[in-house]
Amino acid sequence: MSLPWRYSVRGKLLTLILLPILLTFAALIGLTAYWTATYSDRQLYMKVASDLAVARSTLQMMQDRQLEQLEQLSHTLSLHPYLNEQEVSKLDQFIDEIRTRQGFDFLKLIPIEELLKQEHLRPSIQPQMGQLLGGEGIKGLSVLDQNELAVTAPELKQSVIIDVLDTPRAVPSDKQQETRGLFVRSLVPIKDASGKLVYILDSGRLLNHNLEFVDQIRDLVYGKDALPENGIGTVTLFLDDVRITTNVPAEHLDQPSRDFIRAIGTRISAEVYEEVLVHERVWLDRAFVVTDWFISAYEPIYDMNQQLVGVLYAGFSESPFISMYRRNLGELGITLSLIMLLSGYFVWRSAYRLLSPVKRIHQSVMAVRRGDTETRIGQLSAKNEFADLAQQFDTMLDELDARQKSHKTCSRKNLSTRWSYVLKA
Repeated sequence: MSLPWRYSVRGKLLTLILLPILLTFAALIGLTAYWTATYSDRQLYMKVASDLAVARSTLQMMQDRQLEQLEQLSHTLSLHPYLNEQEVSKLDQFIDEIRTRQGFDFLKLIPIEELLKQEHLRPSIQPQMGQLLGGEGIKGLSVLDQNELAVTAPELKQSVIIDVLDTPRAVPSDKQQETRGLFVRSLVPIKDASGKLVYILDSGRLLNHNLEFVDQIRDLVYGKDALPENGIGTVTLFLDDVRITTNVPAEHLDQPSRDFIRAIGTRISAEVYEEVLVHERVWLDRAFVVTDWFISAYEPIYDMNQQLVGVLYAGFSESPFISMYRRNLGELGITLSLIMLLSGYFVWRSAYRLLSPVKRIHQSVMAVRRGDTETRIGQLSAKNEFADLAQQFDTMLDELDARQKSHKTCSRKNLSTRWSYVLKA
């Protein structure tokens, strides 16, 4: 009766050879997972940090360019006949034409006397009044509420409004609307020919619903081949914790709608809120963004008075990288499994040829035990120690058989001699 393969020499040999391969397989899978969790993730976080730096630089460049435009305009207005002749109505019309041409959302020429009288109505620039009155321009982000908008840019009171939407994982809030506006704002003083400060030129670009800003950055850092297939790169600007402009999709990434819907009005997740808006620290990690997980970078942003006003975000969807990671592990697993199967097959076949003499010896021994003294292993094609052992075993059986035959012959002779003595007697 043949033994089960796991108890046979061939089965044990197969196990002995495949066990190191199996351990190597497990080690490679573990190392791959470790490398992905450390080096690959680190690379992703380094990338998203650089993407955030691009977004930050773009926002800063926007402020610098706007101040530069305004300073050039102030030099032109200082020498303009309308200003020297105090023709305010014509000057306002001229300013409005410039606003349209330069793409400002508002551009106001404020007489210095009016500014001083209405200082309390413009709380966003009160801390900078000394600098303005000293003849220096100021720039930065500025938050205008409805009251200040009524004085500074009443035509934008409705444009800034954003409906706040329920958002998974956000901090609970009863807020229904965001009625404030976040502006890139620049103010420069204008002096007359005699050097007297007469006007303040106030300009602003509204960031609420400003899709050009976020899309420009997205196209810059997440262009063609920057992300895996189906990867989505996104940029967002928050006023407090509300998205006021973004290209983050409002629907789940696995179930996109035909029309792209932006998640404007959704809110930041509670974990990021705590880290960025409460502790004012940069977030570089995966984060839940509206409906899905993103490799994310968030940083707090401040207005021209160094007050925390919101968050700047850049990030890309995590799911394509997870799919790539799983695919790599799957390919590695399939490859190693095929190697194990092929190795097992060749080991099994080789062990069969190698151990065939041992099996023949075993069969001969069992036959002898059953009383078959004529059985022999015979000539083997293999040329190894087992084949020599088989030949020696056959020789041993021949010698044993010869001895048994000799012993029987001697026994017969002795018996004949005894009978002859008996008959003679």
